Amino acid sequence: MPSPSHLIRTVGRRICTLRELRGLTQRQLSERAGVGHAELSKIENGQRAASLITLDAIARGLQSSLTVLLDHEQPLDLLRDMERALSLLREAKPAQRDEAIRAINAVLSVTSRGDSEDK
Repeated sequence: MPSPSHLIRTVGRRICTLRELRGLTQRQLSERAGVGHAELSKIENGQRAASLITLDAIARGLQSSLTVLLDHEQPLDLLRDMERALSLLREAKPAQRDEAIRAINAVLSVTSRGDSEDK
């Protein structure tokens, strides 16, 4: 189990990574989330623990969820890859998008079947 200070730093890094992936400055995110710029900076730098209410506001400002911010076991590289894939899908032609969605659904159905078999 990670120490509280490690978890605070990890959440801060995740917020920073998601903010950068969305092309937002700290000031833009602080405005979207209704969180002070100085407070957001301290949270991102692991200098301050955020309340659940503040984390929820930040997650909403990032168009994300608390789960994504708090899941310290999900690698940040995976988040970056998912963001890139979503960006490509947004730019794709409808036929390409439909094909990609079918492939993703196939992978998800195999993954969920494998998870239910493990239980």
